[in-house]
Amino acid sequence: MVTVLIAERRPARLAALEAALVREGVDVLTASTTLGVLRLARLSRVRVVLLDLGLPPLGETPVFDEVLASGVDLRVIALAERHDGDDAVSYLDHGAVDYLAKPVSVIETVARVRAQLRCVALASKAA
Repeated sequence: MVTVLIAERRPARLAALEAALVREGVDVLTASTTLGVLRLARLSRVRVVLLDLGLPPLGETPVFDEVLASGVDLRVIALAERHDGDDAVSYLDHGAVDYLAKPVSVIETVARVRAQLRCVALASKAA
């Protein structure tokens, strides 16, 4: 089963996203720390990551880069505190499949996760 990892430092936002995805029948893991995110992102069943870009790096490497490096085929949806067109383009160019500015709409975020899960399913069938 494909799993979605929600990496969010704010407990209320994490709980709202988790509840909405579980209602959709999605298998969800959550983490609110960078170390937790990196551990869970290595699990083979994790294929989609909702990633809070505000999580602090463990060292010199930004958490976004660490997460992309930790999984074979992760589809990362970047969640940022502000909308900056240049930042969005940069993250998309460097491997994110989507970019959302906070506060995120839970309904829209769930729809974007469903879209990524469809892409994962199509890729599995093609392989």
